[in-house]
Amino acid sequence: MYYDPIQTGIRIRNLRKNANCTQEQLAEKLNVSCYHLQSIEVGRRSCSVDLLLDLAVFFHVSLDYLVIGYSENMVTIRAELKKAILYLEEIESTIRY
Repeated sequence: MYYDPIQTGIRIRNLRKNANCTQEQLAEKLNVSCYHLQSIEVGRRSCSVDLLLDLAVFFHVSLDYLVIGYSENMVTIRAELKKAILYLEEIESTIRY
C-alpha cells in the first residue's frame, strides 16, 4: 500500500459526484479554490493533511480510504447498517396505527 495522489483524487471526485456536489460547491465548503480542488481530483496536486481531514469529515469516510483506498471497515459498517435498516423496516411493517 502506498499513497498515489491520482487514485486519491479519483476517490475524492467519486465521493463528490456521489454526493451530487459540484466542484464549485465542494470548494466553497472546504474554503479552497475550485482550481485547487480540480488539481487534486486529477492528481496534479496532493492534499494537505488538514484538507484530507476536512474531506473525510465532509464525506463521512476514513483517512485510510481517502489516502490508500482501504475501506474494509467502511464495508463492514455499511453492511451492518443495511441489516439494521432492514430489521427496523420489518418491525415498522408489523406496527398497526
